[in-house]
Amino acid sequence: MILNVLFPPAGYAYVGAWMAVAITLLIIVTVPILVMVATLEYPPGLYAAGMGPAIWASLAVLAVLGLHAALLARRAPSRTGSQLPHGLLYMAPWAVAFAVNLAFNAYWPNPAYAITARAMQPTLEPGDVLAVEGARNACAAQPKPGDVVLYRTGPASQALMRVVAGPGQRVMMASGQLFIDGKPVERTSAGATRVMETPLPVEIVEETLANGARYRTLDFGPEGALDTLHEVTVPAGAWYVLGDNRDNAADSRTNGLVAARDICAVGLKVLSSKDESRVGQRP
Repeated sequence: MILNVLFPPAGYAYVGAWMAVAITLLIIVTVPILVMVATLEYPPGLYAAGMGPAIWASLAVLAVLGLHAALLARRAPSRTGSQLPHGLLYMAPWAVAFAVNLAFNAYWPNPAYAITARAMQPTLEPGDVLAVEGARNACAAQPKPGDVVLYRTGPASQALMRVVAGPGQRVMMASGQLFIDGKPVERTSAGATRVMETPLPVEIVEETLANGARYRTLDFGPEGALDTLHEVTVPAGAWYVLGDNRDNAADSRTNGLVAARDICAVGLKVLSSKDESRVGQRP
């Protein structure tokens, strides 16, 4: 009976109520998808009140269905004969739900990621939730300069940085000034902010690439360890990435170029942030 309460389709399968099995599985599978679609379209959506209320609401619905399924199963006549067919029949809805959940997590085209690092400040802060274009199990993104990308750094690790140059382009930095193809990237001061790394105000600098992509960076000063680098030509099949927090990011300046095959997704939209002005914005 406990299993029926925890997973209603199994209880319905036990008594042969296959229409109820189908409807319950449909609810379990489609409601999360619809919620994610609505959140992506109208952020913060699911994140507006936090995950707690959503989880409790889901548990309440499952509890009602589970109790109903458990009562039906309890009233049903005892199964006779070999228990193997009954066991397989009982487990079938569990297997279906598990397989659908795995497929959803692996191939949903706009998964969400929680930001934990400070490398992309001031664009993305720790605690922000970012939706991306690119399924978790399919690294096939096609970025362009200015895009924030999620890429593999190892068998089970990923990083989030901004593409500033692609194949054939030349990248150089001199005292914090970024140069692409020998031309300085346009820089405009956008005020100052405070970050954990220093008690002093840090300048916010807005950069504009040749293709019109515009984004903000943090500048701790022109003499940082990574503020000057020799010119590098990006080869075919690679991209040059930088963190927006230029003095606190392990990017192509330290870890080398990113292979195109390792770029898994492109940042799409901020779904949740303490700074409400960033919600819904492309990073």
